[in-house]
Amino acid sequence: MGALQMGMGFVGAALCSLFGDAVHAFATVPPAMGVLAVGAAWMLRGPGGDAGGLAAAQGRLERVVRAGLESEASASGAPKP
Repeated sequence: MGALQMGMGFVGAALCSLFGDAVHAFATVPPAMGVLAVGAAWMLRGPGGDAGGLAAAQGRLERVVRAGLESEASASGAPKP
C-alpha cells in the first residue's frame, strides 16, 4: 500500500506543476485526490453499514462480539464462558 501512496504523491505533484498558481493547485488537487481515494475505497470495500461496522462506530463493538460468541456457544451446546 505504501508504494501506491508514493505513486499518488508523484501524480499529485505532477498535477500541481500543471497549474501556474500554487495556491490554486493546492486548493484543487488534494481534495480531488481525496475524493478519488474515497471512491476507490468504496468500490473495493462496498458501502459498509454492516452490524460490526456500525457497532464499532458507536462504541458498542465489545457487546456485539460478546453477544455473537454467546449465541454461537448456545447453538453448539457449549457452556457459557
